[in-house]
Amino acid sequence: YKTNKTRSEALDIIYDAVKYASSYGIKVRFTAEDASRADINFLRDVIVTARDAGADRISLADTLGILTPESTERLFKSVSDIKNVEYDIHAHNDMGMAVSNSYTAALNGATIIHSTINGLGERVGITPTQVIAAMLKYHMNIDVINLKMLMEISRQVEDYTGISMPPNYPVTGDFAFTHKSGVHVQGIIKNSSTYEFLSPEIFGRTRRFTIDKYSGKHAIKEKLANMGINVGDDDINYILNEIKSTNRPYNDDDLMSMALNKTSFK
Repeated sequence: YKTNKTRSEALDIIYDAVKYASSYGIKVRFTAEDASRADINFLRDVIVTARDAGADRISLADTLGILTPESTERLFKSVSDIKNVEYDIHAHNDMGMAVSNSYTAALNGATIIHSTINGLGERVGITPTQVIAAMLKYHMNIDVINLKMLMEISRQVEDYTGISMPPNYPVTGDFAFTHKSGVHVQGIIKNSSTYEFLSPEIFGRTRRFTIDKYSGKHAIKEKLANMGINVGDDDINYILNEIKSTNRPYNDDDLMSMALNKTSFK
């Protein structure tokens, strides 16, 4: 629709463009736009044409973000028999499936995943780097980037673009490694894998406990201990009762003030 060309004309244009770029000795990646909705036989012709013209890689683009993991698998399997082709996946996130589809593509032959920090891109963006990197680390034990840098880079991108990420965003969101519920905190203190798929330190993060009326004594005790304040059980119970009697969160200064007003801490 964009170029008003026949399929035959399109194939000729693809061949000539890739051949021209390749003639300069540069690496060429050809992207099959809207591959997820393309006629599969024509898509195969496109891939073969680009390959024969000298393309080093073929990117299959889910331009409208309509793929599912199941259809992603079918797409890559439908072209996997074409020889001497290395595939990329370029997954848009219109239906919130970019990460799942990119991971599925990696399981089915894609060796490069297109991603951006914070998932920024056209419309609602593409695969977020921090999330797909976490998936590859957890499920395949693959370190594709320096995971410890993700938090810093994510914040820099926020600053430069003016686009803030929600606090509940995976991996780099403020709440990603923050725990509140009493039973959750107790589990985390005993064994971090109870409620964390990977240690926050892997991503350059630190674990946090938020204190409010839903918190338990373990969270309060751990929080105070991290501030160098050790309190007895009676004081913990007093502080907990005070917190539960209100409907607001308590920061470190609040907790320290409450603890210092008691006499049995050490």
